[in-house]
Amino acid sequence: MLFYLKKHVTLEVLATAVLGGVGLLGIRLLGVPISANVDWFLVVVWGCGGAFALTLWTLLLQRGYALVRGTRFAL
Repeated sequence: MLFYLKKHVTLEVLATAVLGGVGLLGIRLLGVPISANVDWFLVVVWGCGGAFALTLWTLLLQRGYALVRGTRFAL
């Protein structure tokens, strides 16, 4: 199922939003106390760095598929 979601960006974003929403709803309904002192600059830097790392990993993985099994198997 995850590979199907990865083929369609809109489904991947929708699944992420749904899972995040369910998690947030669970936190609110269960009354989990959350207290955080957040440095938003670091949050943005780590988020952009993580997005870049995931993008690079995905590209390298697809190139590997293309080399080993042919371009038919790469996205």
